[in-house]
Amino acid sequence: ILLLNRSAMDLASGGADDQNSQAAEATAPAPDNPFAALFSQLPPPPPSLPAPRCDVTAPQEEGKCVTSQQPLSNEAYEVNELVQRVLLFTVEENHQSYSRHASQDVGGGGSSGGGQQLVMLSELSETLGRVNQTWIDLEHLQEAVFQRLTLDNPAQCLVPESASDYGTSDAAESEILPYLYHCYLRLGCERAGSIQDSWLAACRDVVFTNCLTCLVTPAELYGGQKVHEQFVDLFTSADGNNDNAHTFITSLVQFIHTSEEATLSEVLFPIFAVMTTQIDSIEFGFTHRLTPLVSLLSTLLSEQPAAEVFFAYHALGEGVLGRAYEGTLMGALLRKSSIPNENERADLFRPSSQSKAEIERQEEHIKTSLEAGHRLLFDLLRPVLKMGGGGCKDLFHQWIADCVRANEGRTKLRAGLQSGGEQEFASDGFFLNLACLTLRLLHPFTAPHPSTDAVLKLRPSYTRGQVPAVQDERDRRGLHYSFAKETCLVALPEDAPKLETEDVYPSLTEMFFLAHKVFNLAFNRIHSKFSRLIQELHRMESQNLNQLRQQSRTDPRAEALLTRFDRSMARFLSVRAALNEPVFTGMALDMLKTTAVLLCHCAQTNSMDPPLRRPVVLRRTEEPLRLLACLPELLLQNISDFIMYNRRFNEGHI
Repeated sequence: ILLLNRSAMDLASGGADDQNSQAAEATAPAPDNPFAALFSQLPPPPPSLPAPRCDVTAPQEEGKCVTSQQPLSNEAYEVNELVQRVLLFTVEENHQSYSRHASQDVGGGGSSGGGQQLVMLSELSETLGRVNQTWIDLEHLQEAVFQRLTLDNPAQCLVPESASDYGTSDAAESEILPYLYHCYLRLGCERAGSIQDSWLAACRDVVFTNCLTCLVTPAELYGGQKVHEQFVDLFTSADGNNDNAHTFITSLVQFIHTSEEATLSEVLFPIFAVMTTQIDSIEFGFTHRLTPLVSLLSTLLSEQPAAEVFFAYHALGEGVLGRAYEGTLMGALLRKSSIPNENERADLFRPSSQSKAEIERQEEHIKTSLEAGHRLLFDLLRPVLKMGGGGCKDLFHQWIADCVRANEGRTKLRAGLQSGGEQEFASDGFFLNLACLTLRLLHPFTAPHPSTDAVLKLRPSYTRGQVPAVQDERDRRGLHYSFAKETCLVALPEDAPKLETEDVYPSLTEMFFLAHKVFNLAFNRIHSKFSRLIQELHRMESQNLNQLRQQSRTDPRAEALLTRFDRSMARFLSVRAALNEPVFTGMALDMLKTTAVLLCHCAQTNSMDPPLRRPVVLRRTEEPLRLLACLPELLLQNISDFIMYNRRFNEGHI
């Protein structure tokens, strides 16, 4: 037995030596081969995939061994490589890079080339290990991304530990939205044609699906991350304010709109709330800090479904206080004003310590900031209101009508510096900015010379229309606000036929009358309070301020009076700067000139058909002026109020 065993061992060792010598002879070039030097200069072959390991403990069929992992097909290999390049994770602890494409550097985040660290998904690796799989396929892609997003600290899961840290910042990104956004960017770097479109689409859908999931899922599932704040911060930064970001946001909005998992309202309402908070934190005069936020909002509203959700966010319903409209996103932009609230100090000026030149420079800065803010909001809304179908325009008119209705009590407040009920209604600055916005939207109509026949497009009978109870009917007829309570310029005899209302009114007519109503709520009240403020300043000036300044060091009453005068003067300068903003004044004058032409025409005829009655003929007629009987007297009040203010406080403008 021992001799037989030793003979068998000798045969085995001899066979192995023969195999080794044969292999050496096969690989070594012949000494007389003239191409031997050429072969020796060729690069080594590329690394092959790990060979299957034979499991000696498993039952074997005759002539075969059962391997511990499944064979890796070329398609599975390509998908696994794509996942590693784009999503930066793996299920192989000692992964190797088999990239067949040139590495791409996305946003300074590195590449997935050889040596880069990837995030190791241990749970998924264990799951796939049960079926002897060491790569990620499309079937498990969604699960893989979810596990990656729920990691508490991805930096602790990087493999291999000894690899270069080039690109580690992207792989170890802990915030959800920046990680998914940069995955989207890396996906866009994949060369078309080298990767199957279906694989790219699957990766893109997984990115968008997880964006949607994290935006509507409680933060506790993702370690308490504030995903909505991440969204706003990311796309208001320099990295997220470009064409790629615009494409990502619009594509995400379209994906959410067609998804059945959640509605756009569920996603966008929290984002709008974050943007409102951030806008509130920006002080007046820092318009450049508002620009990134408005740019992000403009990108979101470039898709009509998102624009409709934006106006739905501002629909506060019936019974809310007028002040509530300042708490919306649009309200946060509109209340950026130099006009202080009733109980606030006007801290933009220090009259007692500033020279005249310094005060004038500050006034110019205020006017520039106001004009920039008005233009920013106008540029945001103008393309939205031009969207097809007119749905957004109807929603905007409804919002203005609701806001005006909730703040109608402003005209009933006692005009004074400390009048009651101020906390119930929107501020003066809010309404003056809203008036500026409506004037800009109306300006294409009022900008030409008002003697043109464009005035005849208006329909005075709009003010007699009854607002329908159903929203769809309001939108169809173009009737969102009722002027029935307004006093008209003339009264018709009881037996005189009244002007019949039309079935549908153009949006121009409604915007014209709404702009007048907003202007009346804003300018009339501010002018009244401004006049009272001037009267108070005159009374204090009559007490010999120079003498009071000398007495202030010894007399507390004189010091208190000087402090009061300084604050009142600062308020006066702040209000005057807002009312004298040149673009607002010019557009207001254009609207009021157009209104004057309309009034003259309606005073001479009962028809809005051409031609326009240019020459004014003063004559008495027995025919009832049915058109003039439709026009509310606030139109004439706005004209007279504006002329009186500019005559006293803005010399040279009219």
